[in-house]
Amino acid sequence: MKKLANHIILSGVTVSMLFSPLMAIDPNKLPSGGKFTHGTSGSISGPYFDKNTGKNTIDITGKTQGGNHVIQWGGGFSIGKDAQVNFGKGQSGQNYLNIAHGTNKSTIEGVLNAGGNNVFLINPNGVIITKTGTINANRFVASTSSMSDGDMWKFANMKNFNDGLSFSPIFKPHKAGNVVNMGNINANDVLLIGNKVDIQGGNIHGKHNEGVGDEALKNPSGNTANKVHLVGNEVNILVDGIKSDSIIASAYIKGSLQQSTTSYYNYGNNIGKLNFITQEYDNIDKTNLGNKKLVTKDKFEKHATIGSDIDWWHFAKGWNENKNNMRGFFDTYKLVDDIDFGASEGKNYANYCIDGLGCTSMIVGRTSDSAFKKTFDGQGYTLSNINIDTTVGEIKDKPLHVGIFGLANGASFSNINIDYMNGGIRHKVDETDKDEDIYAGGFIGSASNSKFYNMSLKNISNIYVEGSGDYVLAGGFAGEIKNGDFINRILIQDIGDIFGNLNSIGSAFAGGFAGFVNGGMYKNISMQNVKSIKVKSSDEARAGGFAGSVNGTFSDIYLDKLGAISASSEVSEWGSTNIGGFFGSVTSGTSVDKIYIYFDEGVEFTSQGAKENNIGKFVGSGSGIFSNIHIYHHKNDLNNATADKSYWGNTDDKIQIHTYNDNNQESTYKDFLSKANTIEKPNHSDVSLEEDDLNKEVITQIIEDITQKGYVVDIAMLEKLLEDYNKFNENTTEGEKISFIQTYFNIKDENEARGILQSLDFLTYYTNNKTFDKNRISNEAKSLFDFLQAQSKITLDNNKALFSYLNNNKNKLIAEYNKYKKLEQIFKDKEQDYFKAEAEFNRLLDLVNKGKVSYNDPKFTQAFDNWLNAYNSYSNTYVDAKNINDNIKSTYTKHINETLGYDNFNFNPFLLSLNPDIKEPEISNIDNSQGGDLPDFEQTTSLNLIGDNALNEEEETEEVEEASLNQKNKACIVSDNFKTMNPCIVGGL
Repeated sequence: MKKLANHIILSGVTVSMLFSPLMAIDPNKLPSGGKFTHGTSGSISGPYFDKNTGKNTIDITGKTQGGNHVIQWGGGFSIGKDAQVNFGKGQSGQNYLNIAHGTNKSTIEGVLNAGGNNVFLINPNGVIITKTGTINANRFVASTSSMSDGDMWKFANMKNFNDGLSFSPIFKPHKAGNVVNMGNINANDVLLIGNKVDIQGGNIHGKHNEGVGDEALKNPSGNTANKVHLVGNEVNILVDGIKSDSIIASAYIKGSLQQSTTSYYNYGNNIGKLNFITQEYDNIDKTNLGNKKLVTKDKFEKHATIGSDIDWWHFAKGWNENKNNMRGFFDTYKLVDDIDFGASEGKNYANYCIDGLGCTSMIVGRTSDSAFKKTFDGQGYTLSNINIDTTVGEIKDKPLHVGIFGLANGASFSNINIDYMNGGIRHKVDETDKDEDIYAGGFIGSASNSKFYNMSLKNISNIYVEGSGDYVLAGGFAGEIKNGDFINRILIQDIGDIFGNLNSIGSAFAGGFAGFVNGGMYKNISMQNVKSIKVKSSDEARAGGFAGSVNGTFSDIYLDKLGAISASSEVSEWGSTNIGGFFGSVTSGTSVDKIYIYFDEGVEFTSQGAKENNIGKFVGSGSGIFSNIHIYHHKNDLNNATADKSYWGNTDDKIQIHTYNDNNQESTYKDFLSKANTIEKPNHSDVSLEEDDLNKEVITQIIEDITQKGYVVDIAMLEKLLEDYNKFNENTTEGEKISFIQTYFNIKDENEARGILQSLDFLTYYTNNKTFDKNRISNEAKSLFDFLQAQSKITLDNNKALFSYLNNNKNKLIAEYNKYKKLEQIFKDKEQDYFKAEAEFNRLLDLVNKGKVSYNDPKFTQAFDNWLNAYNSYSNTYVDAKNINDNIKSTYTKHINETLGYDNFNFNPFLLSLNPDIKEPEISNIDNSQGGDLPDFEQTTSLNLIGDNALNEEEETEEVEEASLNQKNKACIVSDNFKTMNPCIVGGL
């Protein structure tokens, strides 16, 4: 029998009750599911409301001798803006390694205060310190390269605090998680490791002085850091805000020096003033480095950052006016935060006013001589709450190109989200030279030779364009695109009316994506819920679900729930209209493949006023190379759309028409979606966890800490245990939980009791649906992920089942205990009976030896028989107690161990201590001087009940171990076979 350990199992229900105080929601979010591992221990206290800081707070206090602590966070590690985490409060010289589990980034919006301690944060998904986030520590390390179990042990076994000053996690160049700082990091030594390490804003200074107040803690310290080291495939350094004696960059694909547009507009070039060096990082995974090499200082690019409407104001004005040669200085412009342009508060993007700055047009590239020609990277951020109205009287010089951007040539746009939030575009130019054209689009007015990738655009109430030039071009995404070099992964959703109106003789084009497309490649574009597309001209009018007129290459595009399309020309003598569900008109040679269009019931295509009117379900006029075209509409709709009928058919080289009725509409739509869903959507989630990110060894250790240890429950205390267990609620403190374990489960060590709570807390959060997004687990790692999740859930389910089993069998177990208690009294009575019988026999034996009583006297033989019977009765009571233990072991203990997966669960055994003075009766020292045969004392039936079997058990005992149990100063031998007449009965359960 294995050595018993002092542990307890708590059910999943109990876990939720015990640990619900740790469940916090934004903005009070805190790290969750904390568990000290790798031989380290400590407490996680809270959360509690700190009156001094006004924040939801937890205190993490390491208690490991040597000062090194490893903590696994089953629910991830993030801090809300109204929350604070204190490491080693009142301590210094401690090292804290934090491993965040799950698929969520670690977002620090509140305060992480470690004082004079070192803090390490590892999260393969990414680490972001937001504008409101604050770090204060002696050393702060953040890394997105997962650590091995072996490296965690190395950390735990460091010899002293100084080892933590040089401990550098491995950099794995093939990992995708990023580290971003926009807040304040105050630490004497800073090491940031990620795929991309991006200092987008905020400050990096030295640690705050001791005794700094809580409010001041959130601000830059003003002290100088000793070292700031940034390691990644891409390293971007904001030149404003770093105060350090040493700045080191270890970039292996590209590096950049960054300055905000506001800073550059006001102060010019600050990039040249930054003093930094580049050098190799010592602990790099060279097996995955490939051909990557250290980027030298002279290869660092110049980037402009935009993180607010103020930055965008300076970006637009600086670009349009070329302030400080802004157009020529930066290589890339990028968003570093979401920006709200205040349409719901009446702000006009076309004439945007900021107190202290004045008003300017936020349209970048608003004139023909200010086209945007650089790279714009949205980095997954969102431009929102936009309304563009050029018709207001304050705008005297009307722009011709209208959108978020007006005009671009040779530019690149990527990773941008735009949400107008029901704002719209209203653009009108009353009088224009005949040579001028008018453009408007949800993202850009007009673009030439430009790239667009990974973008989304939604919630535009309407796009209204009116003017008197040669052309009016209106589109959901762009008014016009010429030679779109690479346009991929664009999603357009929820646009109201798109209307292009030309008041003079000329051409008007409108489309759900663009008014006019002239050349280029367009792939993986999705459009949903465009209410209507309308175009009006005094001459030529073309409108299409995707574009008014096109040539180029188009593939993998779907239009879902496209509304009415109409065109009108006011000059009937020569005017023409072209309408199509996808293109109004198409140029010969255009290649179109895998296009899917679904129209809701009641859709209409209409044209009027022109000499020539062409309406087609796919295209109004022209020819191209068509394949895999599928159009879905109600059988009663679009009967007038027949201009492209010669292309209809049921083969892949034809336009395939699928009509539905009221009975099969649902199945038809499902068929459409099955095809449309194959088209790639914009995706800003670039992290996919691999097997080594899932920390199999760590999870297994935590599970085994619960399933492979011994657990002891005392049946005598079972009813009170369950009663107290049912009292747990969200207000139960950690101290009360620990006391519960120590009281009922014989756990003397406080850290051990705390560790059990942390293990169960970890698994509870680890298995929470919000912790992991399975879509962000690589295909290679999914089977391991499923296994670890299943084992964790089984462990928690078994905990729940255990307490349920104890509760359901409580009465039976207590009945067994009560039977034992009765035997305990009987046992004492039988002991007295034995001594009385022994005394009577010895009295008569003395008389026999003195010749006063014959040894054949029936009184003498009966006395011996009575003594022997008392002995057997005493022994049988012993056996009855053993049988109770055996029954508990074979029924209840066996079920818990074999069915619920515990190797060594035990109930506290019932002990009956045998008096060593009680021996088997025997005849000795009888004076036979009188002659004749001595009396024949035969073993009674009672003794035979246990005698032979007991002797066999004694001879066949295979495993006997000394148990450290003492009662009445008698040593106890514990045996699975229960040697007859052991000094005590244990019966390990």
